[in-house]
Amino acid sequence: MSLLDYWKQGKQLITSKNLQQLIGFAGEGYLSDGNHTSQEFCELLNNMRAKLIQQYANNCLEQSFKDYGYALQDIVNEIWM
Repeated sequence: MSLLDYWKQGKQLITSKNLQQLIGFAGEGYLSDGNHTSQEFCELLNNMRAKLIQQYANNCLEQSFKDYGYALQDIVNEIWM
């Protein structure tokens, strides 16, 4: 099941997880340019409210984790599209 499917079924499951956990649930479990995880994450961002996207961006800036650079890149791309 994709992140977007989880979002459509009930937003609480997605909003109760931190960004690193969400990335772990998607595709291969890590972000890389154009991989399945990145595609799922971008689809999710495309369907979220700006406030939640802002929280994810702040999370990337405040806490470093394995994929924070790719996550921030996808978030910025979503904001500018």
